Amino acid sequence: MSSLAKHVIHRPKPYRTLLFIVLAIVATYALQQYRHQQQNQQHLSLVQQQDQQFDDLMNRHKQLEVKYNQLVIDYNKLDATAQNQQYELAIQHATSQQLQRQLVDLQSQLIFANKELAFYQKITQGNSNSKLQIRELQLSSNKSNPNIVHYRFVITQGRKVKKPMTGLVTMSLNLTNAEQATSLGELPLKLRYVQIFEGQIKLTDQQQPKSITITLKQGKKTTLSQIFAWQINTQ
Repeated sequence: MSSLAKHVIHRPKPYRTLLFIVLAIVATYALQQYRHQQQNQQHLSLVQQQDQQFDDLMNRHKQLEVKYNQLVIDYNKLDATAQNQQYELAIQHATSQQLQRQLVDLQSQLIFANKELAFYQKITQGNSNSKLQIRELQLSSNKSNPNIVHYRFVITQGRKVKKPMTGLVTMSLNLTNAEQATSLGELPLKLRYVQIFEGQIKLTDQQQPKSITITLKQGKKTTLSQIFAWQINTQ
């Protein structure tokens, strides 16, 4: 090799280097654009999936809302029906109780009416006891005031008399916590066969009755006196 070959000067090639740089830039840009496009596609796909899920949830929500509203309507109907049935049952129960009370009261009235009828039949037919009698003292409580007691008794004279028997009827209350009887007053007697006496006895909280004495007086003479036990009729 000659000495001239060692000293050959190569001219620089700037265009080749520039071309490499441009190609590198283009390749980098293209790669970035590709990655960006891939990311955009992934993001768009994710957004589409989320939109689809949102639409599905909205449809599900509308379906559930429709079912809920229908359930509310059905519940209100059932509740109204149940309330009406309870109201009707309450009315039937109250009516039944009222009818039972009326039946018991009518039975008591019927028994009393039969006794009264039999009693007056004896009087009118003239076959009753001719002896002067105080019959059937009845005591009944007052529902509004327990210290008031209603009384009813009948005085009879079976034999025929030409004129009424007159005088006074006195009532005395015999107490368990007192030695002396308490006078309840006097009632006028004008008897011809039958006379009915009715009234009220007012008690105090301290009084404990055990019996009542009913006395018939003509002038200063005591014609009849009977003692009746204190028995309250609660019906």
